[in-house]
Amino acid sequence: MAFLGTGDFGRPALCALRDAGHEVVVAVSQPDRPAGRGRKLRPSAIHAQADELGVPHVQAEDINALSPQEVAPGAEIGVVVAFGQKIGAAWLDAFPHGLINIHASLLPRYRGAAPYQWAVINGDTTTGVTVFRLNERWDAGPLLGQRETPIGELETADELHDRLALLGAELIVQVVRELETGAARPLPQDASGATRAPKLTRRDRVIDFTQPARVVQRRI
Repeated sequence: MAFLGTGDFGRPALCALRDAGHEVVVAVSQPDRPAGRGRKLRPSAIHAQADELGVPHVQAEDINALSPQEVAPGAEIGVVVAFGQKIGAAWLDAFPHGLINIHASLLPRYRGAAPYQWAVINGDTTTGVTVFRLNERWDAGPLLGQRETPIGELETADELHDRLALLGAELIVQVVRELETGAARPLPQDASGATRAPKLTRRDRVIDFTQPARVVQRRI
């Protein structure tokens, strides 16, 4: 298995897959970035987790410039979680069981970079995670599994992030097992129900304190 991820959201999934007995031949993440007051290079969450688990690690400024056969020899499936790059055809077609992704919403709702944040901002009472097969369209591939969960009345986006990461880790182990045994039943997404979750801008983070308290709380 190849694991492609960068952010914290993918750490539980990487650990869960290893704990389930899967051989992760490589973890690929975006390059380490300067951080903190001293602007020293800081490993990404997945880089750090891979080192802790003893998983070989590769940094990719552009994943599409790398050969999947060279980077992940023998891998039968690729798992993508919060990787942060558009993935091209060479990787999409590289693995017998495909390239699958954990997304922090119940697709087709909230396709995009900030799904759980917009669920909180919009005052949704439920959300969840989806595992789907990646294709050339953004967050539009066939569904392989979903788990739903309520959003707490006072739950923040950061708190929801952590819960969804754990829920996604449980689901990805289940879906990988179903793919390996032939039990998976991909379902096409209903595009008529698709909504967008674009990356948050500074303007989106501005709090208008003239709004009702519940509206203000959702942006904290």
